Order: sequence, then structure tokens, then C-alpha cells
Amino acid sequence: KEDSTFIQELFSRLRSSGTSADSRKNLVYFLLEFCTLSKSLQTVQQHRLFRDLANEGLFDIISDILQSEDKRLMLAGTDILVLSLNQDPNLLRSYVVRPEGNQLLGHLVQGMLTDFGEDMHCQFLEILRTLLDAYSSGSQRDAIIEIFYERHLGQLIDVITSSCSGASDSLAKPAASDSVEHSNTTPEILLNICELLCFCVLHHPYRMKCYFLLSNLMDKVLLLTRRKEKHLVVSAVRFIRTVISRNDESLNNYIAKRNLFKPIVDAFVANGDRYNLLNSAVLDLFEFIRKENLKPLLKYLVESFWCQLGKFESLASIHSLKVKYEQSLESTGTKSVVNVDSRKHVEERALEKEEEDYFNEDSDEEDAASASAPSTQRVQAHPSSSSESSATSPTLSSRPGGLVDYDDDEDD
Repeated sequence: KEDSTFIQELFSRLRSSGTSADSRKNLVYFLLEFCTLSKSLQTVQQHRLFRDLANEGLFDIISDILQSEDKRLMLAGTDILVLSLNQDPNLLRSYVVRPEGNQLLGHLVQGMLTDFGEDMHCQFLEILRTLLDAYSSGSQRDAIIEIFYERHLGQLIDVITSSCSGASDSLAKPAASDSVEHSNTTPEILLNICELLCFCVLHHPYRMKCYFLLSNLMDKVLLLTRRKEKHLVVSAVRFIRTVISRNDESLNNYIAKRNLFKPIVDAFVANGDRYNLLNSAVLDLFEFIRKENLKPLLKYLVESFWCQLGKFESLASIHSLKVKYEQSLESTGTKSVVNVDSRKHVEERALEKEEEDYFNEDSDEEDAASASAPSTQRVQAHPSSSSESSATSPTLSSRPGGLVDYDDDEDD
């Protein structure tokens, strides 16, 4: 009961309009220390404590803190959220899906886009990951994901397009009217955005696929290859590698159709023979395509870019890529030859059958002719002379007949 009274008094002072700004800061830092010390309690007691804090309006207080101009105070607020999530993530999820809690999700996204200088460790990214975890339990999960995709994902993409010079108007056009300019966005912020996008690809593949096809999201992320910071180029390559790891045939065909490997190959070629993270990331991408035998991408990559990649054939990954491509061509050729041979065999067999039938018909005719030949021969033998008969037909002379006897009688 005393603990409950203490918590109520603490939150009453935090909400009071009569509390000065300095006093409010001190109360927030005290609340952070109080939550940190709670880790020494037993699990059941910790759970009960954070449940009581949530019931008293903890997340309303945090939502106000995240709108502060004091960045140190904002980071204190995120630390409290992390402690709460570690204890029971469903407390925050239950709050975010309520109408009054929707704004907190937006504050977290905006906080991820805020430069905290040397103090930047971006607890915001970890909090968003926890809230968007597709494998988490709880009925609020799908509602949170829906809110994020409808209201906030476009905001993250706008930051990328507005931070990359040379982006086309169609790609750089903000998705929302309340977008702010991010021409001076730090590389750390862009890295965190890419990290979150990779997370979304793995956890929400269907939603991200729709976003890819409808909003050219991959094209926009690849604008990072125009940045001078190599680690941002690497982050774009790894994002595409994450997309390809889903082994979605329609997305692979989309990549080939949109020629999305061009900025990656251009960056790889521009990097030259330097062995660095960019070199490793691109070679890892090529190796994955080869090992998984992603034929549409293999064909697209070699046929479209071999004039550029050929100079790197001394690298095992590049050479193996070409060998795999040639093997796929041979396999396709063998299949076509097999199909042609099979068709040829069928046609030849049909021809043989036709010839066989033809000769069978000839044989039948010959058999009929040979059967009628003796009678014809006997008919034609009667007009022959006796001398011709004796000369040509010894069988006739050997037969006892009356021809000789009749001659003898005539002589008499």
C-alpha cells in the first residue's frame, strides 16, 4: 500500500503544471534510477511494479518526455522504456494500440531520426524492433505493424531520398506532407534506418513486398550508393542481399527488370582492387546468387555486367559466377537437345512404322501373286511343242504318258 501511494504521488507531481522544468527533469531521472534498481527484485515483484507504473500513466509521461528539446531527457525516457520492455513487452504494446498511445509510436520513429551527437546509441531502434517483432505473442502485434506501415515507413524512406544528392524527382518526392528536410541527416541515422528496413524484410515479407512493388522502395534505398561514406554504400548492398535471401522469384525478376544491380556493380567497379567492407559485401551478394542458383539474377548479372566484372575474373567469386552461368546455359542446351532428340526419335519411329506397313502390303501382294503363278504356268504349257517341253521341262519327260505310245501307233 505504501509503494502504491508513493507511485501515485510521484506521477501526480510529474503531471502537475505547477512543477518546474528543472524539478520535472529531476523527477524523470529519479524515475529512471528507481526502475533500474528494480532489477534487484524478484521477477514476480518486477512484473507487478511495472504493471503498477503502467496503470499510473508511465507511458503517457514517456510520450511527453520524447517531445522534449532536452536530448538527455529523451534518452532517459527511452532507457525507462527499455527496462519496461525487458520485463513485459505487452505492457507497451497494449498502450501503443490505443488511440491515445498511437502518438508514442510516432515519437519513437521521430526519435530515431534525431541526431544525439556523441550520446547517440539509438535505443529507439531497439524499441521499434521489439514492438514490430512478428514472432512475438499478443493480440496487439498486428495492429502495431499496421500502424507503422500506414503512418511511419514512408517517413523513413523520405529521409533516405532527401539525404542523397542526385535523386530523381519521382524518387525524392516525400510520401507525406508533414515530412521535414533531412539534407544534413547523419550517416548513423541512415544506418539505423537500413537496419530497421532489413529487420522488416525478414519479419514482414509480404507487407514489404507490396511496398517494394508499389513504392519503389529498393530503388530509393539504393540511392545510398551515391553517398561518399563507404559504410552507407555497404548498408544498401546488405539490404538488397537481405531481400534476395527471401528467394522470392517475383522480387528477383523485379530486380532484374528494374536493373537494380547497376548502382551496386558501379560501386564495386569504382572501388577497384581495394579489399574492404564494400568489396566483401558485393562478393558475398554474388556468392549467394551463385550458391542458391538464382537463375534469373545469375543470367541478368552476367549478361548485363560482364563487360565490367570481367576485369575482376581473377577473384574466385567472380570466376565461379561466370562458370555457374555457363553451366546453366549448358544445362538449358542439354534439355533442349534432349527434347529435340526425343521428338526426332518419335518422328523416325513413325516413319519406320509407315515403311513397315508399306512393305507388309507389298509382301501380301507378292504372296498372292506366287499362289496364282503355278496355274498360269500350266495354262501356258499346252501350246508348247513336245521338243520344247522335253527341253525345258524334265518333269514332263519323266512322267509316263501316252504321247510316245500314240506316235508308235501312228507309225504302224
